[in-house]
Amino acid sequence: MLVKEFILESQNTHGFKNIMLENLSMLLTHEIIRTIVGQKKQESTLEVPQNQRINEAVKLINANYEKDISLEEIAQSANLSKSHFTKLFTQIMKITPVQYLLHVRLQNAKKMLLSGKLSVTKVSAQCGFNSPSYFAKSFKAAFNETPKEFMQRIK
Repeated sequence: MLVKEFILESQNTHGFKNIMLENLSMLLTHEIIRTIVGQKKQESTLEVPQNQRINEAVKLINANYEKDISLEEIAQSANLSKSHFTKLFTQIMKITPVQYLLHVRLQNAKKMLLSGKLSVTKVSAQCGFNSPSYFAKSFKAAFNETPKEFMQRIK
């Protein structure tokens, strides 16, 4: 799954691209090393390496971006308090968990818009945005064009 995320991310053109690629490559490297040395998942959550906790959170976000997922739920997936999780995630990923969730939602929305099968409102809802106007504002901030402008440009 991390390899797939890395490939998808490498095709993006947003401002977070280099940060995301660096962090994904770090997570991939850690997974490869664990596999090579035969390290098995620790039984106790206290012994789970910090980057593995963040990896679990990233997996949860990527698998559930379309849902109304809270920071508390994401932190619980890493078995950390909200504040410690936010600090650790930001330290490792160089982006806050909320920014990462928004990034994942926007990237998936862009892919859905590219398909041309759904309206902007439906894409907004299917990517976890509570309001089409917030989606449009976030999309414009990330890609320098509104979803409608994007759809017109790709036609």
